[in-house]
Amino acid sequence: MYRIVRSPLAALCVCCLLLGLIGCGAEYRHDVKRVTLDYEHGQYAAAADEANAAVQAAEKKDERDQLVFLLEAGDSDRLANRVPLSTQMFDKAYALFAHYDELAKTRISKETTSAFLNQAALDYEGTGYDRIMANVYTALNYLDQGDKDNARIEIHR
Repeated sequence: MYRIVRSPLAALCVCCLLLGLIGCGAEYRHDVKRVTLDYEHGQYAAAADEANAAVQAAEKKDERDQLVFLLEAGDSDRLANRVPLSTQMFDKAYALFAHYDELAKTRISKETTSAFLNQAALDYEGTGYDRIMANVYTALNYLDQGDKDNARIEIHR
């Protein structure tokens, strides 16, 4: 009743697709591990340097993990007392949130693929918590700089 795929080319294409989608998260896990290891040891400047490097690499490759690296960089820069750079990273993250909001809410082909194979096949678009914390940290950055007006704007966001 079931037909077995006999075409070697079709079988090769299916295998390549599956291998590509299954291994999508490996590079992310490697990059984020470098950031979180320094972060966990209280070496915030080193964690910030790693996160900022990951942001630059993700921007060049238009990588799907760009948002998570921006959030990591913003947090690490804040703890490393690099407040203006932290604010810049959170502003970039907020711009990505807005970009994702403009996209269609459902992307059937990507959603279906991720449901069957791997969540890493989807772009990380952030959670409600990510959005709130980006605004809270940005507000704290402005308060650290004595800029109460911009802090108020971030809190209202």
